[in-house]
Amino acid sequence: MSSLAGPEEEPINRALPMADLSGIDAALPHGEQALREALKKVRAADVGRDLSRRSVEQSHRLVCATDERSAALMLRSAHPVVAANVLSRCAPDHSVRVLEFLPINKQMAILNYFQPDAREKVHADLDAADRRNIQKLLALSPS
Repeated sequence: MSSLAGPEEEPINRALPMADLSGIDAALPHGEQALREALKKVRAADVGRDLSRRSVEQSHRLVCATDERSAALMLRSAHPVVAANVLSRCAPDHSVRVLEFLPINKQMAILNYFQPDAREKVHADLDAADRRNIQKLLALSPS
């Protein structure tokens, strides 16, 4: 029988627990070395999902404090607009090295939100095959 008070609410069970990024928050005011050490203790994908709540400056510091592969993992799980804002603040050669770790469709999604002049600088440094594929995808009309 059901009661008039309604069913008891059960806690939501998640497949993955929420990441504790308090170490990152604590390391941000300190030097780059402290930030690198804090980033080693968390998954890059968790940091990437968290970039949208941070300022572009903080996100830029996080991406630059780690290697290109980890930075790519961060940006892969971030929204493409956030990833574009962060990467556009980096030097074009650094942006290219990070983008090369991403699949072409993710590269295209990020580059689509770059400012045209910044996109051209990055395109100049991209591998010729990647550049052709991205140009084809950018030429398609949005669905």
